[in-house]
Amino acid sequence: KDTGKRYWFASESETSSQTSTNDARSLKGTSRNKIGQQFNTGHVLVGQAPTKATFYLNKGGTPPNNVTAYIRNSSGTLRETSTTTIVADSLTGSAVATDFTFAGTTTLATGDMITVEYNSGDNSNYVNTWTNTASAVTNSVLREYTSSWSNISGEALKFIVYYTTATWTR
Repeated sequence: KDTGKRYWFASESETSSQTSTNDARSLKGTSRNKIGQQFNTGHVLVGQAPTKATFYLNKGGTPPNNVTAYIRNSSGTLRETSTTTIVADSLTGSAVATDFTFAGTTTLATGDMITVEYNSGDNSNYVNTWTNTASAVTNSVLREYTSSWSNISGEALKFIVYYTTATWTR
């Protein structure tokens, strides 16, 4: 008689999000071209490996080239590039949920950020990211890049980050 205990591995998709919005921040090559949410000690995403990030984007004008998402450390050094690129001109004039897929192999450390970046365009042809200027995310900071990274206190991107948790089940 087999009396061995059997265990199996199960994965569950989890999310962390901030979905309120009241303002847009434009990305364009000549000024702000990167924006991201940094995750600090105590945030649920620290220690997790993101599989997808959703940002709310729209276009202004006819923006050329692509929009991409990245995982960067606190100084901006690249840790992972999303496998998804979005043709900027394929965005609509209204904010829509735009998904960027990650391999799920980069575990976020304290201070890491997930960014959305658009390095082209101008004042007439740009990509908007949507933010909430009235509320920050606990243990997290909105950051933007012009010529260097800076914090925007009291605000947050509109985002959803997906990650997978592993559990052993008997």
